Amino acid sequence: MAAWRPESALARPSNACEGVSDEAVQRYRSFQGRGLSMSDLKIRPEKVSLSSRQTQIFEVIDEKGSPVDNATWSVGKKDGEIDRKYVYRSPWLVFRGRTVVITAYAQGGGSATATVELTPIGFWTQFLGVYWFVCLFALAWFVTRYWNRLCPTCSVMVSPPAVTLSLRQAQVFSANVPVSWTPVDAANGLYQAPDTVPVTTKRIAILATSKADPDEQATADVFLTSDFSFSLQPPRTTVYAGESVDLTPALSGPAEVEWLKPAAGTIVEKSPSSGIREFRAPDKDKVSRPMTVMVLARAQAEGGREGIAGAHVTILPDRSGVYDDDCDSRTATGLLILIAAMGALGGLVHAMSSFTTFVGNRELLPSWIWWYVLRPFLGALVAVVVYLVFRARPGSADFALSSADCLSTAAFAALIGLFAEHATIKLKDIFDTLFTPRNPDPRRDAAGEVTPAKLEKLDPSTLTVGQTPLPPLKVIGTGFLDKSQVKVGDALRPANFVSATELTVSLTADDVKKAQTLSVTVFNKPPDGAASNSLTLTVQPPQDAAVEVKPATLEKLEPSTLTVDQTPPLTLKVIGTGFLDKSQVKVGDALRQTTFVSATELTVSLTADDVKEPRTLTVTVFNKPDGAASNPLTLTVQ
Repeated sequence: MAAWRPESALARPSNACEGVSDEAVQRYRSFQGRGLSMSDLKIRPEKVSLSSRQTQIFEVIDEKGSPVDNATWSVGKKDGEIDRKYVYRSPWLVFRGRTVVITAYAQGGGSATATVELTPIGFWTQFLGVYWFVCLFALAWFVTRYWNRLCPTCSVMVSPPAVTLSLRQAQVFSANVPVSWTPVDAANGLYQAPDTVPVTTKRIAILATSKADPDEQATADVFLTSDFSFSLQPPRTTVYAGESVDLTPALSGPAEVEWLKPAAGTIVEKSPSSGIREFRAPDKDKVSRPMTVMVLARAQAEGGREGIAGAHVTILPDRSGVYDDDCDSRTATGLLILIAAMGALGGLVHAMSSFTTFVGNRELLPSWIWWYVLRPFLGALVAVVVYLVFRARPGSADFALSSADCLSTAAFAALIGLFAEHATIKLKDIFDTLFTPRNPDPRRDAAGEVTPAKLEKLDPSTLTVGQTPLPPLKVIGTGFLDKSQVKVGDALRPANFVSATELTVSLTADDVKKAQTLSVTVFNKPPDGAASNSLTLTVQPPQDAAVEVKPATLEKLEPSTLTVDQTPPLTLKVIGTGFLDKSQVKVGDALRQTTFVSATELTVSLTADDVKEPRTLTVTVFNKPDGAASNPLTLTVQ
């Protein structure tokens, strides 16, 4: 690196030293008087390229190559930070690419610089950041804004609200939500009047308690008489604003009926002879949302007998809207929307976590961008499907959507969205359990997809030319079928199925008539379908045979570059073709103990002496101790 001329740099205006602090400049001026220059130190690496919030460890060495401890650093305020351990961290967000200069100063004098190329955030990264921010904000606003509508608390309403019964007469009560009854039969809300009128009271309270929220309760009044009954029909009805509905008193005998004034609307006489009254709902301008009104009437019969009856009238604003007076249905719709929203939130969290991981490891592929875009929608759909599946599971007939706890359901949906892949696998298990036939269709077995096997090793993996007798070849792996066949070289052989992890195949004299390598592949769908990976069976010449041995061909070394004083163990992979199990690798001037992996790979262990100083080492493979040398490759120690 060319020496830096401090006098020209310090003579520039202050903006020419942008990125270098004032403290660094003063420190350098103190060094200038000692005759020190930037070339006295060196920073390794001298130049790196980083993106947002990535790290790089630097090393400072002097002119003799010795490491320098306790160096101080200088870097611009907006260009990142570097600590005492020489670890540099780039800024959080880099929207515009630029070059950052960092400077190291030794306590004994001398300084050096290194450059960091800050690469800006890519278009798709910025797009996904904005997209996720909008999604997150929209989901949070939607859930908080409409929580009460998505998960409403329904007040209990019992119909009829009041009725007069005679002895042994029955009355069926209904509620707008799933409830438990007291003291009524829990199955259908049926109340049976006693055989005699109680002496202490003639009024019985029927209590209905919500199954979803035990704090929500409502009562209906039953008035008991010996031989007189009175009720209003229908006990529950619906009317639109500005319209009317008929209410008919049902009496067991002649009586005068007095209609009490309702909280909203009016009662108008319609038929004096039949006693039918018309309930007229308020005008449209007075009804902004659905409301329920209780209508009560009092009947006075001969002999001082009297009774009270009531009915519920639900008033809807107008016919242009869609209203459902069934609270359970409203809750079901809102809860499904809540589940979808929370599933989308879980999917969004998963996408963001996965994205940051792959970007941090520099492994993000553009082909996955649409997966990140659609992941929230996938989470929402899977959450709804999983919820409906468990909602419809056998034995869940009494489980209503409105009876679910909203917070628990929301958390469940978010987890499903977060782990949508796991949930999908679980759904597949459930489907396989419920719908897998005992006797699979043979036509499907013949035409269905067959998974390839995976080979792990051959036993034996090496044979000798002319070897007799020939042992059966064991093929070890996974995924074998009883119809699998083995291809050795160019010939497809029938295989003996031992298990799903082992096959055996017979070899012939032609296989070992000459030195060669034979490829071994398993086909689960013979003759050429569902092929496995291939393994190599090596046929080598006998040890005492005077057979010409061809040199191997080297292609590459892994690694091809090492660092001085690199910590052992150091293993060098030699990649090429034509290797034998007796091949030896020569590194520099010394033959090394060599491990035969396959005909295309050898490994050899290096020593500390190999990396004690910068140099280049020649690597050669000998297929015979005194000959058959391959082409050389170079191993660099820097």
